[in-house]
Amino acid sequence: MRIFRCSEHDRLFIDSLQPGVKPSHSRSDDDIFTKSIVLKPWGYEYLLASNLDVAVWFLNIKSGRSTSLHCHPKKRTVLIVLEGEVVIESIDIKELHSAGSVIEIEAGAFHRTSNVSGSDAFVLEFETPNDKFDLLRLKDDYGRVGSGYEQVEILQEDLINHDWIRSDGLGALEVVEKFVGDVSLKFFSGDNEKFVGEMLEEFDVLVSMTKGMSIVLGTAIHGVIENANRIQFGGAVLGISWRNTQRPLSYVVANSLVEAGVKDVFASVGDSNGHLIESVARHEALRLRIFMDDRQAGNAAQGLARFGGTPTALLPGSAFGLVSMVPVVLDCWLDSVPLVLVSTSSTLANVLGQDGKLKQSKGSNKSIDGSALFGSLVKLVCRVSANTFDSSQDLSISNAARLAGSTPKGPVLIEVDRSELTRIVSTKQHER
Repeated sequence: MRIFRCSEHDRLFIDSLQPGVKPSHSRSDDDIFTKSIVLKPWGYEYLLASNLDVAVWFLNIKSGRSTSLHCHPKKRTVLIVLEGEVVIESIDIKELHSAGSVIEIEAGAFHRTSNVSGSDAFVLEFETPNDKFDLLRLKDDYGRVGSGYEQVEILQEDLINHDWIRSDGLGALEVVEKFVGDVSLKFFSGDNEKFVGEMLEEFDVLVSMTKGMSIVLGTAIHGVIENANRIQFGGAVLGISWRNTQRPLSYVVANSLVEAGVKDVFASVGDSNGHLIESVARHEALRLRIFMDDRQAGNAAQGLARFGGTPTALLPGSAFGLVSMVPVVLDCWLDSVPLVLVSTSSTLANVLGQDGKLKQSKGSNKSIDGSALFGSLVKLVCRVSANTFDSSQDLSISNAARLAGSTPKGPVLIEVDRSELTRIVSTKQHER
């Protein structure tokens, strides 16, 4: 772990600056930050987890952008790079750090994070004590020197992919998981001795969110945790792994859409697509738009795909909703509109009854064969099954979605059995 110390130069600059002004809010800070994404000129950030002692912020830094050169006079900060390459800069030092790097910054040490990747960089920022307004800016590319933390009017409330975890309220057996690309984040209670004992070797970094914030790293850059006795268990613990390839099938489908270049997903909520909508909503790279009516969702998805010329995804909420998509898919076929239709209402498999006869499984009256419904109106039908899933299928889903945008453009159909959306599958190990 790299440590940036507070130097004499830092102290001199702190003495020369006026303290940042704390914004006045009409609500408590918790009410604001637990429901909001903070828009920044370099990207965005939001409060991922918090308790009285520690706050965990999730940072998205756009390619070529930089945070201000700033310090926290009272707060200890730890940065963990999840994805991308960033330059961490202090008053006197500049260093390149990639995914897996852990950087501790002492209270009072000025620092700046710059994304030098070709795509978005994702960084976790741990702060203790929990005080967002402990901030002094020394240099800034966006004219914010001398200003305090962002005002309420630049916050966006209740955005769908905003995750917030009250970490001091985790149940003894509760595990909350979030995926960011190749990275798995798991919040769990330090009192969960069974989970800690059985799953410890899964993680590359452990962070205990107790007062003092203990951090334990794997034996290699990404290796098995061996010195867990050094961590102060109790309270909430965050485990981070770059090696865990286990994902719910719903996440694999959502992530494959991202890999194919899809950014916008339109959906109506029904009895078949709830788990997939959740994975789409929590994916940092997808924008989800919810409609009450399937046809409204279909028309909106078609309109954006037609206007932008890039694939958009459409998630009908039921078998009836899938049937109502026939006019939309027909228009996309005739006008070469790149639509990715994701059906979670495919025909369920027959089962063998006690009388020895094949019967349709429960819920089959709410299922439909999308391939038979659309026939030659789609360029390709891609069927996804957790039972036969291997590490090449996520690539197949991506290729199917890409096909929608290839010349001649047109609709494609991806079919996933809703009963398998929560099944855990082993995805490919990405090159990093």
